[in-house]
Amino acid sequence: MLRTLVAQLQQPNAAIQFKLAQVLPQRYTLFDIANGLSECQTLPERRVIEGVSFCLKQTDRIERRSVDAENAARLANYAAMLLERTPDGLPLCCPSSEDAAPVDDVLGVLLSLVVHHSLCLDDDILLAVAAYADGHEDWSAPTTASIAKDLLDHALGDGHRKTAFITSVVLERFIRPIFSRYSSSRLTSAGRQAYYRDDDHDQVTGSALSSGTDTKPWKSIQSHAVTVFAWTVEQSDEHIIATKWPLFVPVILCLIDDTDTAYKARGLAILQEFLERSTASMLRATGLGEIFEQSIFPSLMSLPTLTHEDESIQLLVPAYGAVIRLADVQFPDSSTGSQKNRFLTRLLREAIFAGYWHASDYAGIVEVLSRQVSSVVCRLGTFAIPHVKGLLSMLTTILSDPFIVARPEWLRIQRIQMRY
Repeated sequence: MLRTLVAQLQQPNAAIQFKLAQVLPQRYTLFDIANGLSECQTLPERRVIEGVSFCLKQTDRIERRSVDAENAARLANYAAMLLERTPDGLPLCCPSSEDAAPVDDVLGVLLSLVVHHSLCLDDDILLAVAAYADGHEDWSAPTTASIAKDLLDHALGDGHRKTAFITSVVLERFIRPIFSRYSSSRLTSAGRQAYYRDDDHDQVTGSALSSGTDTKPWKSIQSHAVTVFAWTVEQSDEHIIATKWPLFVPVILCLIDDTDTAYKARGLAILQEFLERSTASMLRATGLGEIFEQSIFPSLMSLPTLTHEDESIQLLVPAYGAVIRLADVQFPDSSTGSQKNRFLTRLLREAIFAGYWHASDYAGIVEVLSRQVSSVVCRLGTFAIPHVKGLLSMLTTILSDPFIVARPEWLRIQRIQMRY
């Protein structure tokens, strides 16, 4: 049955697609589909997985049998093999040949088995699926990421299995060994704030890690690890963050401390997601608030000419997003209002003002910093009055620029800022 269907799919005439249903019998089982795989070993994987997908979509023709779980597992293992074809579990990029199976079709088969046949996928398969959860990666796409996330949601649900998968499978078994060589003098062995820092230790560790990709497997043989970790942070709730934060923090700091702009920016973006799910009590009790502050502020001064303008913007956007979110989480109510005002005042003076006067000749940098003024001043409220002189000086300089008409978005930003 399956071989005949695949043979039809190989026909060049697109009209044959409308006749595929006639090739299939009126009734068949998962065993018939799985058993047909052995007859298709010499056929193109692209067409085989397309045929399996077509068979599974005809749900009204599939007869239920007591051995369905076993045959569904056989089909899932075949699909998972296509996801894990490269060495070391690296995710497949876009098909390198016409015969390779498209990732979307492979994920679609797994999704059909989970949704329509209640298949419980193995943890290793789910780990491979999570590698495609970011549509911006070279090996994924927005549609691929959407299917992968949908599959993970259906397979894991919102209960105990999802929590166990995130903590035990992803963080402890997969992520921790990959980042095990990284250590920071800012953290104790338990992951808490270290009150006696050893800067020499950070320099030695940093130079060792920058010596080659063999010490940074997330950049080479396990390049999908950061994608999987980002998905994990996104899917974690407040309880997981509060109880398992020592498994998250070293990885986040490792990425932020990386010398590669792309990884540093990714770490800052992940930190913002982490803070979205954190509480003020957890940040205070562990000292993580101060650690994150020390980690973010250097990125706020990654400015031209020491840093290329494009790379600077790539860092500034997630860095400001993270630091403002840190202020909101760490100082959530009126009882911590004075601390929040001091934090934001430092941000305004040492980052925004200093950054503007240092890089005022770079239009992209000025645009980023101008957007941050509104966020900070809005949070400071009347406590921003002492900084009016500096704000007016900055805004006046921008508005008096004869080339401002070439960037109308600046005018929109300034109008918003004037309201505050």
